[in-house]
Amino acid sequence: MFEIKRMSRNESALLDALDNKHLAGDTVVVRIGRNGLELDFRAGRQSDWLSPLPDAYRRPDAKTLIAGTDGAAYYAWDETKLIGQAVAAKHEFRFAKVCDIRVSLSERKKGVGRALIEALERWAWQQGYSGITAETQDNNPGACQFFLKCGYRFGGVDMFRYAALPERIGTPDSLREAAMLFYKLFK
Repeated sequence: MFEIKRMSRNESALLDALDNKHLAGDTVVVRIGRNGLELDFRAGRQSDWLSPLPDAYRRPDAKTLIAGTDGAAYYAWDETKLIGQAVAAKHEFRFAKVCDIRVSLSERKKGVGRALIEALERWAWQQGYSGITAETQDNNPGACQFFLKCGYRFGGVDMFRYAALPERIGTPDSLREAAMLFYKLFK
C-alpha cells in the first residue's frame, strides 16, 4: 500500500530523486476522427529506454514552486520508500499544468500514477482553475495512454516545440520528438 503526501519546502531535496526513463519504441499516430483528434498506437520494431528533457525545460524552479501558491508537488510513499512524484504549476488560460509525473519502474501499473494525478487535479480545482493540461512526447506512448486512461482528452500536437533546444538544433523534423498536449476540463 502507498500514501500520497504533499511535499513541503523541507522535502524539496527529494524532488527528482526517482529515475524518469520511459520505454520508447511504439509509434503514436494522430488521426482526425468523428470526435476530433484521436490517437492510435502501433507496435514498433525495437524499444529503447529514454530519458526526458531536462527538468529546467519542463517546470519552474522547484523551491520557488513549493514556496508560493502557483504550484504544488506530491509524493507517493510505500512505507519509508519514495515511489512517485507529481508536480503542477499555474498555467495560462485558467489552467494548471502537470509539469512532471513519475513513478518508479517497480511500482508502475499499481495505481500510483493515477493517485498522484488525482492529487494534482484536486489541488488545481481548489485553486479555482478551470482545468489541467499535460504535455508528453510522441516517443512516450505509455504516457499518452496514461493520460487518456485518466480522462484527459488529446488536444493537439506541436511539431516544433523542442526545435530550438540546444540538444535538438539541427535534428531533422522527422527525428525530433513532437509535443503531445492533453487536457482535462473541470465541470
